[in-house]
Amino acid sequence: MADVPSEAPEHCPGTQSESAGKASACAGCPNQSLCSSGATKQPDPGIALVKERLSLVRNKLLVLSGKGGVGKSTVTSLLSRCIATNNPDKNVGVLDIDICGPSQPRVLGALGEQVHQSGSGWSPVVRKLIKIERMIRQFLSEVDWGSLDYLVLDTPPGTSDEHLSATSYLKDAGVTGAVIVTTPPQVALLDVRKEIDFCRKVNIPILGVIENMTMFVCPKCKNTAEIFPASTGGAQAMSKELNVEFLGSIPLDPLLARCCDEGKSFLTEMPDSPTVDFLNKICKLMIVYKSSCVSVFTVEVHFVDKVIMFHKYMIHCVVAQCSNIPKILRFDCHPEDGASELSCTDRGCCWNPLDKGVDTAKRVPLNVPYCYYPKNWSLYKYINCTQDGNNFEAFLKQERKSVYKNNVPLVKVEATGIDNSILRVKIYDPLNARYEPPWPIRSDPRPFFSRISDSKYQFNNDDANFGFKVDRVSDNTTLFNSIKTGGFIFADQFLQISSSLPTNNIYGIGEHRSNLKLNTNWQSFTLFNKDQPPTENDTQWNDLDYMDKNNDFTYNKEKFKDLPKFVDEIHAAGMHYIPLIDAGISASEDSGSYLPYDEGIKRDIFVKDGASDGPFVGKVWNLVSTVWPDFTNPKTMEYYESMMSDMHDSFAYDGAWIDMNEPSNFYNGHKNGCTHNRFDYPEHLPNVVGDLLATKTLCMNAKHYLGSHYDLHNTYGTSQAITTNYALRKIRQKRPFIISRSTWVGHKTHFTRHDLRMSIPAILSLNFYQIPMVGADICGFDGNTTAALCNRWMQLGAFYPFSRNHNSDTTIEQDPVAMGETVVRSSRNALGIRYRFLPYLYTLFFRAHKFGETVARPLFFEFTEDRRTYDIDTQFLWGSALMISPVLEEDKLNLGLYLPRGLWYDYYTQLSVFSIGKYYMLAAPIDRIPLMIRGGSILPAQRPGATTTESRENKFELLVALNEAGNAKGELYWDDGDGIDSIKKKEYQWISFTATNSTLLNSAVDNGSFNERMILGRVQILGLTDLISKMYLNDEEITFSQNSVSLNVTGLQLDIKESFRFYWRYY
Repeated sequence: MADVPSEAPEHCPGTQSESAGKASACAGCPNQSLCSSGATKQPDPGIALVKERLSLVRNKLLVLSGKGGVGKSTVTSLLSRCIATNNPDKNVGVLDIDICGPSQPRVLGALGEQVHQSGSGWSPVVRKLIKIERMIRQFLSEVDWGSLDYLVLDTPPGTSDEHLSATSYLKDAGVTGAVIVTTPPQVALLDVRKEIDFCRKVNIPILGVIENMTMFVCPKCKNTAEIFPASTGGAQAMSKELNVEFLGSIPLDPLLARCCDEGKSFLTEMPDSPTVDFLNKICKLMIVYKSSCVSVFTVEVHFVDKVIMFHKYMIHCVVAQCSNIPKILRFDCHPEDGASELSCTDRGCCWNPLDKGVDTAKRVPLNVPYCYYPKNWSLYKYINCTQDGNNFEAFLKQERKSVYKNNVPLVKVEATGIDNSILRVKIYDPLNARYEPPWPIRSDPRPFFSRISDSKYQFNNDDANFGFKVDRVSDNTTLFNSIKTGGFIFADQFLQISSSLPTNNIYGIGEHRSNLKLNTNWQSFTLFNKDQPPTENDTQWNDLDYMDKNNDFTYNKEKFKDLPKFVDEIHAAGMHYIPLIDAGISASEDSGSYLPYDEGIKRDIFVKDGASDGPFVGKVWNLVSTVWPDFTNPKTMEYYESMMSDMHDSFAYDGAWIDMNEPSNFYNGHKNGCTHNRFDYPEHLPNVVGDLLATKTLCMNAKHYLGSHYDLHNTYGTSQAITTNYALRKIRQKRPFIISRSTWVGHKTHFTRHDLRMSIPAILSLNFYQIPMVGADICGFDGNTTAALCNRWMQLGAFYPFSRNHNSDTTIEQDPVAMGETVVRSSRNALGIRYRFLPYLYTLFFRAHKFGETVARPLFFEFTEDRRTYDIDTQFLWGSALMISPVLEEDKLNLGLYLPRGLWYDYYTQLSVFSIGKYYMLAAPIDRIPLMIRGGSILPAQRPGATTTESRENKFELLVALNEAGNAKGELYWDDGDGIDSIKKKEYQWISFTATNSTLLNSAVDNGSFNERMILGRVQILGLTDLISKMYLNDEEITFSQNSVSLNVTGLQLDIKESFRFYWRYY
């Protein structure tokens, strides 16, 4: 050890020990009196010499072994040559200080020495004397290493005195880490465990373990066989147990010995040996780390019989923090463009731009991060943790800064169990108020730290670094895990948290023009609202054409002079009228000529300019300039109600189509751009269109009542919808109907067959977010459509929850009549089915409102165990019962569709098929969209009318589709269709239906007070396997008809609210 003086006896406790000069081993030592005198003990000057000499060596790597005979020196040589071969542009220095081998007597000049006895017992010939210690110190302190980047040291084995001397000198000089070599037998692994324990005690980082001589390579056939079968799992199992990296195994090739004796490179002499393959795999994992990833210059140094030999070659070595991180676990440390080795290492992250596998010419795919977080990267440490069940509270104390400015030094983490299926985790700055979204407003029913006994989840946290995970209790699946993923950053304008994913079946994450199942291979999804390009008739819509000079709350009294009369005619026909209202207000009208602007200025309700107290001025469709209402200002509620009320007095519209509310702007901020400020020009810029946050929207430093536009941008459409809802309820005293572009799929870009397809995953995704009333512009908005495209789009669009044909005023007409007879026939067929099933669709919207369910849903929502459904986004369901499979390719008259396991019925032919879960080919005539009804379902329906008003007057129908067991169920929700708070007031009927192989009956789910007559006129039953002899309704025999596919009962006058029971007898 470094504090043991030269010529000290064996077992000397060291000059710094409390037993110095007093232990029995000190007897006869010339320094005994000095040590026992209590004089100030001076540290070994060799330590300072070594530290100074190695100060310019950036990284020091030790190659250790728990015992001799495991091939440590051979492995050192092999690794050096292997890495040099694979990295011809890198260098490393290697120092062989393993002097415990067969040449030991010659090296130490101890040939002929006899064993003799000291006061402490027998002393070996080779002992801890000045010859050993000075030799080790000489090579470490007297060799001119220069500004070497990496020095690899082949150290003596085990915990011998030589080993202790070497590590004592080196640990204070800043060891980067150690690689430990072993063989599979348990006896070798026991010594490795001691070596690992030793390294941890003296604070030497362990880079990993290499298992040598695991197999024997036949020199003729190159097949391998085990040499030392691992009875306990070998080094790999031990590494896992001790939480140490396992770098890999190296088999033994007899030809290796010949290459070593001849001083040749085994890698170049025997490139086809399996040993070389294993070495390459280990070398591929080796990345240099010392708070960052670095490239290294290397020189190999050997001593043989006191002669120093220098051999220069290239090498790139391993360090644990960056080694052995699979690509799938690389978390991007440099999300901005322009990553380089220098910028990456400055962040303390790993840099690996090349795939160092079999072919070094192949680069890592572009979406795999070159710059990624090391294994234990962390900026924060937990302090003051409190946990009670799933309720958790702690503070995060910053340990070091990120590259982003204004890091928050103290962060609070709260996990609160809301109920047995909802856990809320909140991470925030406890010392400074920061922006938090004002919506939705929720009142949690449970106070913090109120235990939930039947929780379906389990919250756990890392004991030290920031991280937590949430497990599902039923099957122990980890749903969210940020422990040791790296990348948690809490800076003023950069917030980041990383999590491993429980599956590659990921959906949602905002609205995107992509497949329903997202590509999670290092994809970035920017959530920043932008206006950017992706013959039943119930409602007449008006775009801004009706306005005077494109100004809100006006109408053109020349071109649309009869608009009020037209709206009255629409209402008389049982239809509805909905106009467009843009978010922006014209700001260039003469004073006193345009009330919406004058009143807005008077009430001070417009979004303000960041550099003044005046309104922020941009431009949309208004002729000169535009200002925007601040919908977070409480005064805007009354302002908007007043403006909408004045318009309603002019023409009695039925709802509102609110548009341009991303908010859109024809300028990038102001006409001349935005002033330089931290909001518009942040240090980290998300991947936004135009590379400017204010591209086609407001400047980020614009001021709202609740904060900056930087904070509130993505909520502008929501805030306008809330204000519009308030105004419509007050004005009409009826249920509001509002569509909003900032949450509406398809505006501006859908005009290709690809867009026809992409509309499906977009609609399904928005249903995930509880926005069920959603649909694309049928036949597309911009660009001229074709009859073939519009034909199939009208079929699909009939089954969008929100179904509307809409296009630009610069394109050809695309209503069905304009497109030709085929499109008219297709539209009539598809819309007729939609209108027939409006009671079923209305019930689905009720369940979406009450239970948060989806209206349109992907197949995997219903068939969670069928993995084939996870990727399907060209078919979808209405609820659980009706499958829609649109034709998305031109000139196709048949369709391959997937049917999950179960009984299904073709809607048109009513023929059944029992699927085992596979694809089937189905006819798809030009005027028909393939539809399948799921066995086990009861769908409420009505004979379709030309409008919803007319349809509501028609009798109800029940379509009963029995499953393979002869059972089915369904339900119906019904109210007046237009009343406010019908559910809260219980002004509705909610009825369930149940069928077995011989019975159909109804029952009230919840008795409401809706008293209008609801007449059931027809029942149709699919899936009866035998002929029926008699049919009864409430014990009275009734007539029926039956064919090979269905049984029909018609001419009924049954109030569906009253209890009924159908039953039948078989022949």
